[in-house]
Amino acid sequence: MLPTATCCEAAEFIVACALVPADTIGGDTYDYTLDHDTLHLSMTDAMGHDVDAALLATLLVNASRGAPRRSRPGRTGHLTHQAMLDHGRDAIATGQLLRVSLDGTGAHLVIVLTLTTAVSDACGGHLQDDATLLCLDWHGPRHDGRHTQAGADT
Repeated sequence: MLPTATCCEAAEFIVACALVPADTIGGDTYDYTLDHDTLHLSMTDAMGHDVDAALLATLLVNASRGAPRRSRPGRTGHLTHQAMLDHGRDAIATGQLLRVSLDGTGAHLVIVLTLTTAVSDACGGHLQDDATLLCLDWHGPRHDGRHTQAGADT
């Protein structure tokens, strides 16, 4: 349940993501959402290599996606953690959440592809655990605009 696009570009930022899956089922995820004035990023790793880890990963993504729009800053982690406690069957997960205000109060897709290829090649194409990468190239608020290669200029 990863985002449909592995990268997103706007006037203030470029975000590029990738996941190199392990040979067995795992629980690593990344996610991003863009609201009118806020970028939300998350990376999670549900412990284990089984269906329970995959289900927990899905729970964590859905909980963090739902939380930002209805909560104040800092509350997303608490709501995501509570969903894991309520429905996670005593599982363990780690995660990172980042909320960036686009008003201000160079990682590119090529770098992400190069790093994920290097990880896969180093393991001979057989990973024992998922490898997840999320890069954010923050340009900051710009009042004079920014011209992008693709995506939004404003």
